Amino acid sequence: MDPCGRVGPDRARARLTRVTPVNWLVFQPHELDANGTLLLTDRRARHLCRAVRVKCGDVIHVAQLDGRRGRGEVLEVGHDRVRIRCQMDELPFPAWPVVVWVAMPRPKVARRLWMHLAALGVEEIWVTGGDGVEASYLDSGALSSDEFSRCLLEGLEQSGGTHMPRVVIERRWSREWLHAQLAQRAAYDRWVADTDGKGSSLCAPQHGLILAVGPERGWSERERHWLRDLGFRTLCLGPRVLRTDAACLMALGLVSSIWPVPSAVASTSQL
Repeated sequence: MDPCGRVGPDRARARLTRVTPVNWLVFQPHELDANGTLLLTDRRARHLCRAVRVKCGDVIHVAQLDGRRGRGEVLEVGHDRVRIRCQMDELPFPAWPVVVWVAMPRPKVARRLWMHLAALGVEEIWVTGGDGVEASYLDSGALSSDEFSRCLLEGLEQSGGTHMPRVVIERRWSREWLHAQLAQRAAYDRWVADTDGKGSSLCAPQHGLILAVGPERGWSERERHWLRDLGFRTLCLGPRVLRTDAACLMALGLVSSIWPVPSAVASTSQL
């Protein structure tokens, strides 16, 4: 270990598999003290010490959850302990007014998907069961509060976003449940991703968009009937059967081609 408290390269490499990659350091508002400094002693500190190997004077990207973004100057490096002075001089990425409703996929796919959706900055995520959803998927750890939060946070660390999507979980959705959810987003356009070749022409929404992505087996005829009755139009993804994460990202890519993901405003001052 060197005088700044960093571990040697061999030891760092041995532990690297247990460290979550961080492009942006995301922190809670209460972690920042009155002087604008941040003291880390958790996995973020371990990553900075062992993987990034920061040293005093280094500048890193920082982002406050549901707040601003900026840069942080490393003031102190100890054994799995880092102190950073933050200057939050950049406005955050606005939330993308998109609600992604997804029928619960297999847990491994779900964990990847939660991360991608947070990175894209979607406003809200609905996760439900369905006629084609395996009951065991809904009992998996991928829907636990801690696991969901971890995956969403990884997405923010990847993208530099600060908006944590709101999550709604309904194990067995019904027409009545969906009607109540839609009432809260009455001005949002409604689309369902499907392999049906008779899709509607996608157009940019005025207020927001709800995107429904079913299980890999597809929506049942009963579910399709409910969706049509409640005003969902079909967004055709082609004839191939896709995994849920691929279908979500393909559909969101089509949406972003005519209604781009919002960008952040440039920094207002220098560190």
